[in-house]
Order: sequence, then C-alpha cells, then structure tokens
Amino acid sequence: MSDYKIFSVFMALAFLFISCVDKKIEETFASVESIMWVKPDSALMIIESIDTLKLKGKTQKAKYSLLYSMALDRNQVVVTNPRIITPAVQYYECHGNLDDRLKSLCYLGRIQNAMGRYDEAIVTFSKALEHSDKVKDRRMVGFVCSDIALTYAKTYNYSECNACYDKAITCFEESGDENFAHMMELNKAKTYVNMMNYAAADSLFSKIISDDKFPLNYKVSAMKSYGKMLTFGQYADEKKALEIFEKAIKLSGNKNTLSLNQNCAYAYLLEMFGRKEDSRTIMSYLRENGYGESAEFNYCMARICRLNKDNGRAFDYLVRSTQDYDARVLEMQVQSSSIAQKDYYLEQSHEKEKAMIFHRFWTICYVAVSIIIILSVGVFFYGRARRAEDERKRILILKEAADVRLDETDKSITQIKAEYDIIKKNYLKLYLSQGFWLDRLASILYSAKNKNLKPYGLRAEVYEKISDMIGRINVDDVGQRRFETELNRLYGGVMTQFRDEFRNLLDETDIRFFSCVVARFDASIILHIFNLPSKSAVYMRKNRLKEKIRNSEAPNKDKFLLF
Repeated sequence: MSDYKIFSVFMALAFLFISCVDKKIEETFASVESIMWVKPDSALMIIESIDTLKLKGKTQKAKYSLLYSMALDRNQVVVTNPRIITPAVQYYECHGNLDDRLKSLCYLGRIQNAMGRYDEAIVTFSKALEHSDKVKDRRMVGFVCSDIALTYAKTYNYSECNACYDKAITCFEESGDENFAHMMELNKAKTYVNMMNYAAADSLFSKIISDDKFPLNYKVSAMKSYGKMLTFGQYADEKKALEIFEKAIKLSGNKNTLSLNQNCAYAYLLEMFGRKEDSRTIMSYLRENGYGESAEFNYCMARICRLNKDNGRAFDYLVRSTQDYDARVLEMQVQSSSIAQKDYYLEQSHEKEKAMIFHRFWTICYVAVSIIIILSVGVFFYGRARRAEDERKRILILKEAADVRLDETDKSITQIKAEYDIIKKNYLKLYLSQGFWLDRLASILYSAKNKNLKPYGLRAEVYEKISDMIGRINVDDVGQRRFETELNRLYGGVMTQFRDEFRNLLDETDIRFFSCVVARFDASIILHIFNLPSKSAVYMRKNRLKEKIRNSEAPNKDKFLLF
C-alpha cells in the first residue's frame, strides 16, 4: 500500500472519529435541554459528565457554557464567577439565535446579582430585553422581567417593580406557565407592602389565600407575608396576624420556614399574647444564627421591651436598629439600579442618534453623486444625436432608481426616529422614576423637622447630606442650568420658551419654581428647595404661579399650564 493510500485511510478514520464524537456531544446537549425543567438534577449530572477537552469550536463551548449555567441555576446553586457564562455571552452576541442570546444575558445578570453588582445586573437584563418581542421562549422573557423587578427591590427602588412583574405575568401566561404567573402575583403583593400600599397588598393577599388556583406553597407564603404586614403599622391587626401565622405554620409543618422579618413579627405577637417563653425561643434562635445585629432583630427587641415597659433597653435596641438601617441607606446611595439603567438607555439613544445622522449624511452623498452621474451622462451623450433618445431613457431610469432609493432611505430614517423616540421615552420614564426615593428621603426630612427630632450618629450624617443636597438646588446656578437643559431636551425646549415669555413678568425664583413643577418634584422636595414652611405653602405658591401664567398674554401659556 502506498504512502498516499495509508494517509487517505488515516484521514478518513480520523474524520469518522471526530464526527462520532461531535454527534455524541450534540445528542448529549439535546438530552440535557429536554429534561432541564422537569429533572434539573439529572440535567446537571449529565452536563458535568461531559469531557470539556473534547468540545470543538466556539459553538459547542458556548452551548456547554449556557446549559451548565442553566443547570446550576435550576438546582439553586449560587454562582459568583461570571467566567462560567462568558463563552456563551460572547458567542451569542453575534451568532446563534435571539433566544440563546437572551438566556446567556439572563444568567450573566443573575451571577452579577449574586455578586452584589446590581448596577451591572440591571444593564445586562435591559440588554437582554432589546429584542424580546422576537424571542420565541416567552418563559425566559418572563424570567428576565422578574429578575429586573427583583434587582430593583434589592436596591429599594420599588416604584418600578410591579410594572416589571405585570410584564412577567403576561409572558408566563403566553407560555402557559400558570405557576410562575401566580408567583409573580405573590411578589406583587409583597412589593405593595414594601411601598406601604397596604390596601392593595391586603386585597391581593386575600385573593391569593382564598383562590383555589394558587398552589398551597404560594398560599402559605402569602399568609406569612400577610401576617407580618398585619403585625406592625397602620394596618395592624395583631389577633388576626397571629391566627394567620399559626395557620401558615400548621400548613407548612415547620416553624423554620419563616423569614427573619416573619420570625420577628411572630415572636412579637407571641410576647403580646402572653406566650413569652415561645417568643424568647424564637429570638434566641435568631441571635444564635447570626441575626443579632440586624435592623429587623433589634427593632423587634425594641418593640418587645416596650411591651414589657423596659423603655431603657427599648431605646438601646432602637438605636442599633437605626444605625443598621442608616448604613443600608448609604449603600443605596452608592449603587442605584435605576441610574444604571437610565445611563444604559441614554447611551443607546446617543448611538441611535449618531446612526441616524450618519445614515442621512451618506444618503445625501449618494443622491448628490447620483445627480452628478446623471448630469455627466446627459452632457456626455448630448452631442450624439443618433443615440439621444436611448441615452435620455437611460438617464430617466437612473433618476427613477435614485428616487426609489431616496424614498427607502426616508422610510429608514423615519423608523430610526421612531426607535429613538421610544428609547427617549424609556429614558424619561427612568429619569422621573428616580424621584421616588428622593421623595421618600425628603418626606423623612420634613417629618423630622416638624417633630423637632434630633438626629444622631450615622443617621445624622445621612440627614445632613440629604438636607444639604436638597438645599443646594436653589442656589446652584450651574446645576440649575444643567437641570433646565435636561428639561428642554425632554420637553421640547419648555424652559427656554418659558424664560423668553416671562423674563419681564416673573422673577428668577418663580422661574426656578416652575422648573421643579415641570420635573414633577413632590411637595416634600420643593418646600426644602425654596425653604417654605409647609406643603400647603408649596401648593399656594403653585396656584399663584398658575394664576400669573393664566392672566398673562404669553403665546404658549396653555402649554405651560398643562404642567
């Protein structure tokens, strides 16, 4: 046998071996995908049995990376190493289908969440939803919407949570996953509690507990959260709360299923109704398991001490609780998911704007070149009488083609403008949503001043920073200019028009007051900016300003009155 024949046989055998290996790996991938949702433990075992050294090419490595990340997540294994999902993210950014791209970004965002990098996570999730309307796997789209809501909740930005949960419910219903849709409704109820919208929370908890469509574990979870809500605050009903807790524990069969907040609420109720030994058992359990320094534990101990008229210890526990809460507020100021998402959408809008300008430039160039060519052809063939008719027809054809291209370009520009407007609206929504926590903080400041409360410790530092931040707004000319520039960009030059038309009718303070009204600032914020004595003074000033505008002869006064 010649060397050539031997080489040919060897290459054929090698190719056959590689093909068999590739086929086996692809079959394994298919098997993992088929059982991922019904037998996640088996899926993880199978994917871990694959020899990664036998993976060929970026396609197989990306698929392995994605399936491995999914299997770990489905088995509730907390992953804090983004390298596991990185090959999938990099590959599906430019290859594969939109479903795999969304999945890879979803699991990257969850890893970032587990690492405490919430600002990065919210950007990753937002990127995953860029083409969500074209994604076939509606369940995964629902998961991403749910993950965004959970990320908002972790950074205390509850104002956007339930809108995300509603989107998730729609996606889960589209995919036929009623179980996940019910879970989102439960999360909505818990979010209402965090937003202090107790009426909405009460209605939704009652629906979940009484509706037979909801699984037992969701009913039990709803009972626990409902019982905690009924323990403290304006909606307090301690007797009903204790009954609900007892029923939830009986249905679950285990007291240890209660969360930290729920355990604290249950212990407080037991103390209130004379079951002191049971109450102290729970608090000892929490202290032994590392919760003794948490704000929730110390607040509960403060309430229990108040029940027993031990006001000295109650005050000490309350101080510890406040210090822990203040530390969380400072952490929230450092990392904001809404700001991160706003910056992401702003960057996207700039890119869209650049693309539109670039597209228009080359369109003009194309049309100009086309016209030059047409004129040149016309001049060149002008002197050739015998071919004049043919050349004239040719020029007309070229001109018609140019007109068609121009029409198509105009349509493209219109589409790009529409996409830009959508992104701009999303940015506006996110920009305005940031006012939620500024409103909350201003309200706290307002309440503290009215009650003549003296802040102390770390809380005093936060108090002074917030007060200084709000107080500077009215005296910072540079900041005011930047603020009005942003309002002009968002509302079609409203502040420039207002200044031009009321320059001689209103003073600078009234103009700045109007800018705060346009920005939808809460009265709690405005009274601090302008050092007004109360919210009623804010409303009176707002009414006076409206009357001045209404009685003026300004051309755009009807537009200004809409704000």
